[in-house]
Amino acid sequence: MPKLASHAAPLIELLSLAHTPDGCILEVELTGDSGYSRRTLAVDDYTYAQILALEPFGDTRVRLSLYPKWDPFQNTYFSSLVKIGESLRETLHFACSAAFAERLRELRAPQAQVEPLAEATVAAVSAETAGKARPRAAQRAYKLQPFALRSLLFALLIAVFLLRMDGGWFGGSAEAHKETAAYAKPVPAAALTVAAPTQHAVLLKSGPASPPELPAQLQPSASPAAAEPAEPPVKVIDLPADHYEYGLPEGYVALSFDDGPSRYTKDIVDVLVQHGVAANFLFVGQNAQKHPQETAYARAQGMPVGSHSWDHSDLTRGSAESSRANLAKASAALKQLTGAPVTVFRPPYGAINDTLARTAEEQHLKVLLWNRDPEDWKADNKEQILDYFHHTDASGGIYLLHEKSLTLQALPEIIEYLQKQGLKFAVFQ
Repeated sequence: MPKLASHAAPLIELLSLAHTPDGCILEVELTGDSGYSRRTLAVDDYTYAQILALEPFGDTRVRLSLYPKWDPFQNTYFSSLVKIGESLRETLHFACSAAFAERLRELRAPQAQVEPLAEATVAAVSAETAGKARPRAAQRAYKLQPFALRSLLFALLIAVFLLRMDGGWFGGSAEAHKETAAYAKPVPAAALTVAAPTQHAVLLKSGPASPPELPAQLQPSASPAAAEPAEPPVKVIDLPADHYEYGLPEGYVALSFDDGPSRYTKDIVDVLVQHGVAANFLFVGQNAQKHPQETAYARAQGMPVGSHSWDHSDLTRGSAESSRANLAKASAALKQLTGAPVTVFRPPYGAINDTLARTAEEQHLKVLLWNRDPEDWKADNKEQILDYFHHTDASGGIYLLHEKSLTLQALPEIIEYLQKQGLKFAVFQ
């Protein structure tokens, strides 16, 4: 069965923005396995204004995320960009149109191409951006023009000749080249999006499982012929407390459900229990207050309940004090409804920075991200969800799912498919 390449999607660097007579333009550089190319990408006025409001340029490089999301609370799509400097890495989120979100998803294809615009439009882009400060990545792109390249080679030959005569003439220029090369060094792919973290293996818990306590049907059964009890069908894994970028070991898989509780919570829990597996539920605090019975039910059936913040807001945009209050309020509400302390936190949108990470650690919360996203929230039918599972290497996968009707319909087949692959299910604490 075909598998998805782990690094198939190109990287997109934003070079400039322009408003031309033909519309709004993003100038980007696509970098993939076969090299890179500079393109112009048409964008709607709304998305253009949202990106422009972030003031993305300056003495930084700017990478666009390829993973747009739907925000059910704000009723809009959003995406993000990463500003990268010598001592800066900042993720900024912006609202965007459905058309822009779809365009980003298309660009994730291994052989994605952006059609170049007409020469008149490209000329308008150059006129629009002339005289303005451009990011270094854009300056670097222009240096690769044939004339500039020939001039550079000629200058290098002269420099080598002069250096042989007197090694001290161009010490300053050598340092400048060294600085430029360091700045142009490719940035790790993990820095580009919040939905695809760098992989680090987490430690499997070797001792007896502590909370969450699995229900009887998920506990190991003693075998008269064996000296040791059989391995439980669900492995409890301790999340690392010192970082939040990780993946599961080979042979394991984990399901997790965001944005609940909801009217689907009980049915999802029942399907999991009927199949002898468990999953992490990341509940929004204010939703838990609206669905107290569903919240308690998930925990009573042995499902670990974690926090997804109080109100599903981007906690990297506010102060440390507001984030601290938000997390504390959500944890208190969930503990009151489940009777168990909250130890796992998934940041809304996967947006996290060092400040939020420290805030979570202060409240004894361990961060749980993901590395597999079926995008079930936008599926038109359950077959679209199942297709993702069938064409993705599931081993080591932490799946991001949502409490939706189609997800519930697909869940039995998802579990059965993963079980047929011989994978062991895991939950986190």
